[in-house]
Amino acid sequence: MIQLIGREYLSAIRNSQCYIRSFFLLLKSYWFKDGVVCNSLPASGCNVYISFTNDGCITFEKNVSLGSNAEVIAQSGNLIIGENSHLGDGVIIVAKNSISIGLDAVIAEYVVVKYQNNGLEKDPISSSGFISLPVMIKGNDWLGLKSIVLKGVHIGQGVVAAYTLDNEHVRARSIVAGVPARQVPNR
Repeated sequence: MIQLIGREYLSAIRNSQCYIRSFFLLLKSYWFKDGVVCNSLPASGCNVYISFTNDGCITFEKNVSLGSNAEVIAQSGNLIIGENSHLGDGVIIVAKNSISIGLDAVIAEYVVVKYQNNGLEKDPISSSGFISLPVMIKGNDWLGLKSIVLKGVHIGQGVVAAYTLDNEHVRARSIVAGVPARQVPNR
């Protein structure tokens, strides 16, 4: 009986901590107004890092949840996270161009979504700059554990398997796996 009360108490504390973190995220969005737009209170884990620079903008739609240690960064680009989407622990999303995550997307732990690659045209290579293209995750997608989505990729209601490097478009209801990503049987 005492252990049960203790577990219920710890659960209530964890829920209140999540609510408090989410409240401060919402407060931050109102404080900075131009950088973060929250259409509802997103659920948030511990140590979530949200940053926007150079007129970047992050939009959280309704019922978004962010896992612990997630990093959501808009560097002069727009990042939209759609309704009922979940970003797992340790996810890193960086938008210099445009990244759009649609409805009901599930992004597992330690996934990286990047907007750019380094250019290779000039010498020294450090002066080549970056090649940036928008990324679109249309919705009802699942990105598996530690997968990487690179610039210019469009995922349309597909599955990116765990540990996959996705550098090409994923068609609707298809599954890609491997390094680089290759299509496997449809779901």
